[in-house]
Amino acid sequence: MSTLQVVLAIIAVELVTLLGLFAALVLTHARKSGAKIRRLRRLWIRLLPDALEGRRQATARIRETILSDASFRSFHEFLDEQLRQLGAGSPVRLRHLSRTLGFTQRLQRQLTESRDQLDRAAAAKTLGRLREKMSREAVTELLHSEDPAVVLAAGYASASFRDPSYFLPVFRAVYQRTRITLHGIAELLSRFEEGICPVVHELLDELIHQYSLEGPPSSFNPDKEVDRGDQAAQVVMIDLLAFFAHRPAAGSLLRLLELSEHEEVLIHIVKALAKVGDAAAVPRLCELLTHPNWVLRSQAVQALAALGAVESTPLIHALLEDDDLRVRVYAQKALHSLKAVELREVREEAYA
Repeated sequence: MSTLQVVLAIIAVELVTLLGLFAALVLTHARKSGAKIRRLRRLWIRLLPDALEGRRQATARIRETILSDASFRSFHEFLDEQLRQLGAGSPVRLRHLSRTLGFTQRLQRQLTESRDQLDRAAAAKTLGRLREKMSREAVTELLHSEDPAVVLAAGYASASFRDPSYFLPVFRAVYQRTRITLHGIAELLSRFEEGICPVVHELLDELIHQYSLEGPPSSFNPDKEVDRGDQAAQVVMIDLLAFFAHRPAAGSLLRLLELSEHEEVLIHIVKALAKVGDAAAVPRLCELLTHPNWVLRSQAVQALAALGAVESTPLIHALLEDDDLRVRVYAQKALHSLKAVELREVREEAYA
């Protein structure tokens, strides 16, 4: 072996040794950081109840632990967990604590100043959960991102504005650039709360008007209108009206049931009519009992039972001989429910 080869071999051994030492240092640092974060989380869990009660010592102790960027990010994750656990409950105490800690202000700065879109999106989503004010311009910019995670977080943040004018832009962004299901989109958009229903109802009426035209109006704006061919948007709108049981929309839903040719849309309309419909929907629902699609037949059966349409009993009884087992099961359940309605009506007449 030549002198040069020996030197190269020694250098190689030294490089491998250095790399090993570096990897060991990184691993040790990661372990120490992980252990530190676990200790902090245990501390936060212990201090949080007192801090939420407004006890200064607990609040000050938490504030001392979130000064570094790493602990700030960890506390951010911890706060998000607490907000998820609250569910539909009011985050009033957590919002007050976050302000007292100065955490809210840091999130607001992160939303407008961070160069990392994911950090900005996370800040927007948490601010939305806390029902805090935030820069609408910054959130709207995130809504146009190509990163699905950023778009989804911006969608949740936009919904917290409770501004119905954001409904369609949020729907388009989330549906087109994320893999969220239609059910998931409806759940996200329900965060706009009940004030969104009149806007959705108006969009539905505009959609119905399109059926009298050759095609969409020449001035069609996808951020303000819904195309009659856009099944996804229609399903989400119908589900939102059903979720909030928006009874003023019953007539529009029934009219759309007569006009639409999309079976998926029809299925969701029938489900919605079970919640917001009235006697006017019964004749059309009875017609659907003979529809070729078993899902529509079964949904019509359930809707008639939900509306207490006793007059539909003979037609539903015929479905006990339906070719599809699932329809037969739903028919049996509906007949049992309608029998109870009929007995109740008889008792009420007897006492009248």
